Amino acid sequence: MSRKLYFALIILSLIWGGSFYFFKVLIVDFSPLVVAFLRATFGAITLIVLIPFFRKSFKGKIPFIPLFAVGILNTLIPWTLICFSEQKLTSNLASVLNATQPLWTMILGVLLFGVRSNRNQLIGLCIGFIGILILSDVHLSNFFSVNSLNFAAMLTATFCYGLATHITKRYLKEISMFQISLGTLLVGSICSGFIVLFLEEPIQILTKISWHHIGALIGIGVFGSGIAYLLYFYLIQKGSPDFASISTYLVPVSAIFWGYILLNENITWRLIIGLTFILMGVYITSRKVKLNIPVKSSKV
Repeated sequence: MSRKLYFALIILSLIWGGSFYFFKVLIVDFSPLVVAFLRATFGAITLIVLIPFFRKSFKGKIPFIPLFAVGILNTLIPWTLICFSEQKLTSNLASVLNATQPLWTMILGVLLFGVRSNRNQLIGLCIGFIGILILSDVHLSNFFSVNSLNFAAMLTATFCYGLATHITKRYLKEISMFQISLGTLLVGSICSGFIVLFLEEPIQILTKISWHHIGALIGIGVFGSGIAYLLYFYLIQKGSPDFASISTYLVPVSAIFWGYILLNENITWRLIIGLTFILMGVYITSRKVKLNIPVKSSKV
C-alpha cells in the first residue's frame, strides 16, 4: 500500500472520529432529526459541487428503490439515532459502540443474505458482545431506563449500517461509488427534510443557526459526509475493501482523542476495556474471512 492510502486512512479516521464531537455541539440546540437533515444536506451540497470532477461516474441505469433503501438506512435512521444516543452517552462511548457495525454486518449476512460463517466469526461475535456488556453496565432492574434506551439507539444505528452494506453490494454494484454517495445523501436530505417540515418549525430552526453551528455543520456535513465518503471509496478503489474497513478500528481511537481534547471527557478503564474487547471481536471476526461484500466503515 502506498503512503497516500495510509495518509487518506488516517485523515478519514480523524474526520469520522471528530463527527461525534460535532454531534455533541449540534444536539444542544437542535433535535436529532434536524441534525440528521442538516448533515445530509450539507454533505449532498458538497458532492453536488464536485459533480464536474466526477462526470465519468454517471453511467448506467440507477436502481432507485435499493438506492432509496440505502439512503434511509445509511443516513436518516442511523444519524437520527446517533444524535438521540449522544443526548445521554458520551462521544467516547458512542464511538466505541459504533465499532460494532462489522459484527452486525456478519450477523445479517449469515441470517439474511446467505453468507457463511466460520469459527473465527462466532468467537469474534462473542468477544464483541462481552465488550458491549462491559460498556453498557446495564442491569435488568433499569434496562428500560433512559440511558439504556440511548445505548440501544446507538446499536440500532450500527445495525442499519450493516444492513445497508449488504443491500449496497447486492443491488447497487452496477453504479459508481460517487453515485451511491450522492444518492444516499440526497435521499437522506429530502426524506428528513419532509419530516422536519411536519414536526418542526423551519423558521425557528433558521433563527437558531449561528456561526458556531455553521462550523459544526461544515465539520459533520462537508467533511464528515461529503469528503469522508469520497475518501472511503478512494480507499476501496485504490486499495481494497479490507483496507478501507480498517477505519472501523481507528474511528473509536480518534473519537476518544477528540472527546478528551475538545469535550474534556474522561477516559475510564471501563471504556478502555470495553473498546479492547469490541476491537478484538471485530478483528477476529474479519480475520481471513471473505464475506464478498464491501465492508461499510463506521459512519456517524
